[in-house]
Amino acid sequence: MIELVVAAGLLLVAMSFVVQMTYRVDHLWTDAAEHRVAMHELSNQVERLSLLSVDEVSRQLESLEIAANVTTILRDAAVSGELVEDDFGKRLVLRLNWSRRHAGEPLQMVGWMMNSGDER
Repeated sequence: MIELVVAAGLLLVAMSFVVQMTYRVDHLWTDAAEHRVAMHELSNQVERLSLLSVDEVSRQLESLEIAANVTTILRDAAVSGELVEDDFGKRLVLRLNWSRRHAGEPLQMVGWMMNSGDER
């Protein structure tokens, strides 16, 4: 009888460990999927904007919007961007932030702008 109680106790401990790990892995997969969707959205936005002239990019940055299918996946998603010009040249910096389970920095992606005289 004691062996049965010990075996049941060990089984209960093992099952609770497996359930906790399954739950945590599910959260990790969800977080990774959200991060992947956010990266694709930023990549698409940077690619689209980097093909425009600097003046057009400045106008587009004022009205950045996230794709409708992305807003269904990323809760409370917000995108912002800025055009930075320094010694290294002109670059476009986009940031995407959404409501996550844990605190985190906004995802950021940078794209270099071609000067109007440069060839692509």
